Amino acid sequence: MLKLYYTGSLTYNGNQSNPLKSLGGYKSASEVANGSLNQVFSSISYLAQRDGLFECRGLVLVNEGSLIPSLSAYFDYPDTGDYNSKLLIGVEALSTSFAIQKLVYAQSIPTGVTLSEADGVDNAIVLASAFATNGAIGIWLKREVFTPSPRDSVAATELEAYIESLKKQENVNLVFSY
Repeated sequence: MLKLYYTGSLTYNGNQSNPLKSLGGYKSASEVANGSLNQVFSSISYLAQRDGLFECRGLVLVNEGSLIPSLSAYFDYPDTGDYNSKLLIGVEALSTSFAIQKLVYAQSIPTGVTLSEADGVDNAIVLASAFATNGAIGIWLKREVFTPSPRDSVAATELEAYIESLKKQENVNLVFSY
C-alpha cells in the first residue's frame, strides 16, 4: 500500500499537518488525506489567476506493501478540459537523515529536481525502478496557475459573478501505476 505524507516537520515523523508548510525537509507523521491533491494545494486565489503564479509542495511517498518492480505516476485531468492550472511532478531521493531539501518559499523550485508534466497514462513518469517494502521517496509537485483570457470589459454588476466563475480548486488525480 502506497501512502503520501506531508513534509516540513522539525524531526523525522514529527507533527506537521499543514499542507502550506509541506515545503520539504523531514517527512511528517501526517498522511495526505485520501491521497488527494485538494489536500496538498490551497484554493486558487484571484491573485494567483491574475498573475499566473506557481507554487511547489514536497511530499514523501512510502511503500507499506511488497516490493514494486516499477512505479510510475501521472495526473488524471477531468475530461471537461475545464481547468486553469497544470501540475508537474519530480522525484528526489531521501537523504541519509530521511529528508528532502527544504524550500524557504512555496514559490521556489527544488534544486536538481526535474519537474515534468505527466498528463495522462501515456505521459507517465517513472518514479522508481524498484520500490522496496518500507521504501520512501521524495515527491515534488508544482502547480502553475494559468491567467484567464483577457476580457475587454466586465460590468461592475457582473464582476463578482465573473470572479466566482473562475475555478478555485482542481479536480485532478495523481495516479500511481505499478
